[in-house]
Amino acid sequence: MNFDYQYVKPVFDILNSTEVPLINRGESHVTVISPPEFSVLATAGVTIDQINTIALDMKIQSSKIKIVCLGKEDVIIDDVNKIIYQLIVKAPHLVKIRTRIFQLYIEKGGNSALFDPKSFWPHSTVGFSSGDVFLEQGVYKASNVCYSPISLKK
Repeated sequence: MNFDYQYVKPVFDILNSTEVPLINRGESHVTVISPPEFSVLATAGVTIDQINTIALDMKIQSSKIKIVCLGKEDVIIDDVNKIIYQLIVKAPHLVKIRTRIFQLYIEKGGNSALFDPKSFWPHSTVGFSSGDVFLEQGVYKASNVCYSPISLKK
């Protein structure tokens, strides 16, 4: 799910004024299916086109998200200190999309033990010091890493 980076850039700019320079991707999104998850789905023949069709049919870009907090990880991965900031969000509709993808996976003979649509920690990465980190590296990005509240202005 993509959204306009103009709303995230001010957060990045504030965070990038700290002592550790940050990098960003210049865009904003919430990953709905991670690359490792897609690898599992593909074992049953689920294609990226089928996932995209489900997402479009379920109007992914109209999904409502609620910002929970600003998350921060400060971890050492492969002897490199990595600092990552992200907006932790709640996104119930994205879970529904993942559930529909799961149903397709099961219909195609997928093993239900290998993909859980509710094992989902939605967030949008704001910036990082030397590369992002992922669940596959043992790092969770959810309310467990809330660093600061976020207040929205209209």
